Amino acid sequence: MKFLKPDWVNHNGKPIFSIDVHPDGSRFATGGQGEDGGIVIIWNVGPVINEKLEADFSVPRMLCQMDDHTGCVNCLRWSTSGKYLASGGDDKLVMIWELSLKKGSSTLFGTGGTVLIIENWICVHVLRGHIGDILDLAWSPDDSYIATGSVDNTINIWNAQSFPLLVHTIKGHNGLVKGVTFDPVGKYLASQADDKTLCIWNVSDWSLEKKFTEPFVESSGTTHVLRLNWSPDGQYVVSAHAMNNGGPVAKIIQRNGWKSKMDFVGHRKAVTCVRFNDQIFFGNESKQYVACAIGSRDRSLSIWLTSLKRPLLVMNELFQNSIMDISWSKCGYFVFACSLDGTVAFFNFSKEELGKVLSLEEKYNYHKKTFGTSIKASKSLIISSVLENPEFHKFQKQKQQVTEEINKQEGSEVIKLNQSSEPNSVSQFSKGINKDVKLCAGTLRSSSLEKSAAEDVLKKQSETKTKDGKRRIVPMLVEPHQDYNKSVGNISIVGTSLNTDKIEVTPSVILTTKETLIEKLNNQSTPLNSISANTVSVSTSIVQTPTVASTVASTVTKNVSNVNNAGVKRKAEDNLYKKSKKKKERSIDLLLSPFGKSNESLENTPSRVLPFFIPALEPEKFYSVQVNLTSLSQQKINTTIEVENQLENLSENTGLHFIRCFIEKVVQWETCVSCPINGLVANEKFVGVACVDCTVHVFSQRGRRLFPPLIMDSKIAQFHGNQLFLLVITKCGLTSVWNTKTKSIVVNKESLLHLLKDGTLSITSCFINKNGSPIITLSNHSVYSFDTQLASWTVLSSACDSLQTAADIGSCLSGNLPSKGPLHAIQAPLSRISKQTVAGLRVSSAIQQTCTLAYLENQVCSALAIESAIEYRFWLTTYARYLVQSEDECRLRDLCEDLSGVNQGRNDAETKPKILCFDKRDLLKDILPIIATNLRFQRFYSEFQQQLDQKKV
Repeated sequence: MKFLKPDWVNHNGKPIFSIDVHPDGSRFATGGQGEDGGIVIIWNVGPVINEKLEADFSVPRMLCQMDDHTGCVNCLRWSTSGKYLASGGDDKLVMIWELSLKKGSSTLFGTGGTVLIIENWICVHVLRGHIGDILDLAWSPDDSYIATGSVDNTINIWNAQSFPLLVHTIKGHNGLVKGVTFDPVGKYLASQADDKTLCIWNVSDWSLEKKFTEPFVESSGTTHVLRLNWSPDGQYVVSAHAMNNGGPVAKIIQRNGWKSKMDFVGHRKAVTCVRFNDQIFFGNESKQYVACAIGSRDRSLSIWLTSLKRPLLVMNELFQNSIMDISWSKCGYFVFACSLDGTVAFFNFSKEELGKVLSLEEKYNYHKKTFGTSIKASKSLIISSVLENPEFHKFQKQKQQVTEEINKQEGSEVIKLNQSSEPNSVSQFSKGINKDVKLCAGTLRSSSLEKSAAEDVLKKQSETKTKDGKRRIVPMLVEPHQDYNKSVGNISIVGTSLNTDKIEVTPSVILTTKETLIEKLNNQSTPLNSISANTVSVSTSIVQTPTVASTVASTVTKNVSNVNNAGVKRKAEDNLYKKSKKKKERSIDLLLSPFGKSNESLENTPSRVLPFFIPALEPEKFYSVQVNLTSLSQQKINTTIEVENQLENLSENTGLHFIRCFIEKVVQWETCVSCPINGLVANEKFVGVACVDCTVHVFSQRGRRLFPPLIMDSKIAQFHGNQLFLLVITKCGLTSVWNTKTKSIVVNKESLLHLLKDGTLSITSCFINKNGSPIITLSNHSVYSFDTQLASWTVLSSACDSLQTAADIGSCLSGNLPSKGPLHAIQAPLSRISKQTVAGLRVSSAIQQTCTLAYLENQVCSALAIESAIEYRFWLTTYARYLVQSEDECRLRDLCEDLSGVNQGRNDAETKPKILCFDKRDLLKDILPIIATNLRFQRFYSEFQQQLDQKKV
């Protein structure tokens, strides 16, 4: 065994959180923290494994560096094919990278030309869907899916054949999801989270197969990641941090019976990552075994062989900080590990140490013999053993039996089109649909073909029988009948990219004469993903097999215009024959058609779409707003801004719609727009109107246009303004705020649909704070504000918050609550409701103290968020008073150090002298007399008083 720590593999002293070796073994990627964001670097493996190449400076070491992530990169993985690299980070994004043949910059920006860029890797897809940091990701073994785990407690499943289609969101964890991994045949997905559970999910319908809790009861959330992994033989999944008799272990879970009685032991601190060698080894006795590498917070690495009772290798104090990730090469004899200390370690094993590896064919045969399938077999199947839609899984066996019965009785045959050896093979349908059909990511099924065509196939096709007596028909290409357009039954294009020239479907296309698929239409509307079309009109009919039930026919027609990058939400049906209930939201069953039942055109949907819309404003004949302007002599001038819509000409689309300004009933100025107006905002500074064609127009108080027409993603649902800012909320829930004075964006298309709880809540009011932040009140009296610095919605008042009732605020108040501040105005209605609904809440004194601290901290942060200076000062001193009463010196010191500017761990540039309009030292002066009331804090008081006195000098 050879060991090396190449010092040139680094992130300039910053932590490295993830590492992965390319499947061809020529390069490896590292991800972590950069200077001002996340960073991904691709390195050349040659100089690592060969001393001569390392000494030859003409051989490139770094191949490419990508700085697109705005947050730290926590995980990265190469696809099984090696075509893509996926990376996820603190910016809540997953980026998919691909090697571009176009030559990019030859040197790295900011290095003065000293660092060369050899390869040009570009971001080809960005996956958005998580609302928290992404901690781990995994590709399925056939590259069909990507699973991503996040601190938002969810696992997102993405269709890797049709980016950026979100297939499913798993919400079974109650804590941060820190590790995900697929089994080698693509049947199960395993995940581990901070809720002290390890879950096994069934890939066919993403249902929970098994949950393990006992091995993790004693474990604590001390690790940044919990990278579990599945063995290449599929027999075991090994967890990260587990406990056994008070000691940290890596728990071994057997696939057969889901038993968890064995452990990898020996590490002194929590196990952070586990990575199996992708190869299956065999020794002189032909006994098969696998190799596993384990990294821990104790800075050590251990290598285990399942044929040995003790570890093959233990390397203690390998790094100066915790091990974060491990990766084996595809050949099976190299292993890399990375650490928080920003370094990488490399191990090179010999065949004598690890053994010989099974060939790829032998590995596939082993999987097929053990599990009945393999990745190689699934790629050659027309219908993959891993189905994308959960509804198919329930009736897969039933459909197979029906098909076999019909084949015996009527001689019906299933004609299958094999996937070409080329990755993007094309089948030409010369009649009916004269398009190129790329075998990519959907399924096209025809429920009925002309009988004559089937008879021609019977004459040409060849048929064999397997050992178990089943018929196997040699696949062949079939040209559809000239009336193919009319006879096409079920068209399912899930995650397909459509345009007027091309239709992308799955690697397998099934054309059946008798086999039918029984589905039903939902009354709900599910948004489409990755479907773009100028105008596509498809008619579908659903034919039900007579042997199953009576014939049912239904026709659905839908026109779709410019639908881009929408999200998909699938709803599993409990009963195939039970009629679905009507709900408020409309859904589109993508198995039947990518189009809905209505003939209405879909709205131009934004990049992030959820399955409901906010009601849009409707145009009226007249609008008017009274504005009090101030003249040069400081006199008030009564001004009226009036809108007149010519609604009678809407059908002709030729009407003009007027905006007029009246002073004392005399028209001062007048302008017009060509589309009906459905929203009006007017004040002393500007006049804004919203139109039904999704545009916004802004004029000065003298009628001069300030902005060019701004086009929104959809119709306007909320339209508000104050003296400086203009607020727009669209039907699709995107919130935007503009500064009309500087003509700049303050809030840029931030979605608030997740606040509305799938449409169960509505917006009752909204206004703009003096700093330009929108403040939204919902129908349950919850209030949210968008923090432009944090780029996130923040809670100002929550309907389900019982902290105020459980808190003991009265004991720390020195006077009455401020009754005229904006925070009080926001929280007052909910405070009354909260007292009525949670009046009977009783807690212990310890819990009450915790609730009081939490409530006061919330109030301080909320007052700061909306920049209410008076209320901020009040709640800050109240918070300090309670810290003194409860003798919480830790929090009190943190507060005083922040105000004094000597907080440890911060440099001078990070310490701002002011908060809102207050000098921090003045706030500290307010707090010191409160501290002096408790004799226990005499030295504490003297320490900070001296700091104030020194700064005066």
